[in-house]
Amino acid sequence: MRARAITITTLILAISAWAAGPTAPPVRWQNEQALPPGSRLAISNDSGPISVTGWDKDTLQAGIAGERDLAAVKVYQQQGRPGLTMISVNPTGRHSDEPHLILKVPRGVIIESLHSGSGDIDISGVKGSISANTGSGTMKISNVGSITAQTGSGDIIASSITGDASLQTASGDIRASAVSGRASVFTGSGEVRVENVGSLSAKNASGSIVARSIEGSDSIQDNS
Repeated sequence: MRARAITITTLILAISAWAAGPTAPPVRWQNEQALPPGSRLAISNDSGPISVTGWDKDTLQAGIAGERDLAAVKVYQQQGRPGLTMISVNPTGRHSDEPHLILKVPRGVIIESLHSGSGDIDISGVKGSISANTGSGTMKISNVGSITAQTGSGDIIASSITGDASLQTASGDIRASAVSGRASVFTGSGEVRVENVGSLSAKNASGSIVARSIEGSDSIQDNS
């Protein structure tokens, strides 16, 4: 009877674990490094997602998930480009196929480039200008300053932008809301929904555009 009870309990625990889904891999963090507001960053991960969060510290902290070797994350200054901090996942020093690069940065930094070869991008809380792209993946952007975002294949979701937003996907939906400046959006194939923006330029090569609460001028082209 006791053996049967143990078997049933084990089965229940296994079902519960399956229902909860896979456990997120632990994040390995490097020590914080001084990084004054207004610093410029170039961020890259050739094969995996990138998450960037602004925080109220004048420091940078880099971490990685799904990768056992923290040394795979490189933070360095590139010669010939003073003031630019490079952050990358070293393709020769990693062991994972899709390492997840995770960064905490001062809110006022400028992200001159943020590139993922194939992975999702998530950016929040950064008030300096941002330029980001991924070859294939979803982009989620919230509570940032001016943003230029491009994905080859994937959706873009942007909200609470305090400057202009330029959003482009070759194949995917675009959702943009609460953009204080001009929203410029384009998708080659997908659905576009925009609301509460300063002004709007929207083009959809194959799909519909829904636009609401545009304060200024608008230019809308769709082929729905």
